[in-house]
Amino acid sequence: MGVHGWRVHAVTERDWPALRELSLRMGSDASNNNPHPAPELSGWSAQVWRVRTQGLVGPHRWAHAAVDQADGSWRGLLSAYTDGVDEDRYGVVRVASMHALCVNPASRAAVHELFSEMEQWAAGEAAEDIIIEVAQSDLAFSRFLGVRGYRPTGVTRHDDEEVAQVEWSKDLRICQSGHALQFGCSLLAV
Repeated sequence: MGVHGWRVHAVTERDWPALRELSLRMGSDASNNNPHPAPELSGWSAQVWRVRTQGLVGPHRWAHAAVDQADGSWRGLLSAYTDGVDEDRYGVVRVASMHALCVNPASRAAVHELFSEMEQWAAGEAAEDIIIEVAQSDLAFSRFLGVRGYRPTGVTRHDDEEVAQVEWSKDLRICQSGHALQFGCSLLAV
């Protein structure tokens, strides 16, 4: 599937070079709240990148990248996992990372497509809720989540650098219309 110069790509273990390139680009951008600066990341071995990529894929894990169709580079990554293990899994999917995702006009459709696919996967995992944390200062992403049916839970966390992260949740049992008949409902565009 592709949207306005982007395509969505399911991440595999072989994608570690693209993850490395995206992470290095993010690490050199001071506007990202990236915990690892580019100089630290550039010293990581290929094996470290393989292990990081392997952690994104596998049973009860989902990771997709927004890929620029013009040059094939990754422009964003969304990954999620089912909370709990084996029979202890319960109905919550947590968004693990949102690398370089922004909701500016040029990328909004691609971000919507990533979220739509992740929400469909979560419904297939029998999740009832999706939990995501967003920087409190990221008002554009907060508005985006609101349009997609996510609501703040009232929980705010602080990471090591005291960046406030606000927790948002989407109840997959309830569509925007308020009917609990369908899973994975979402708006198509902002």
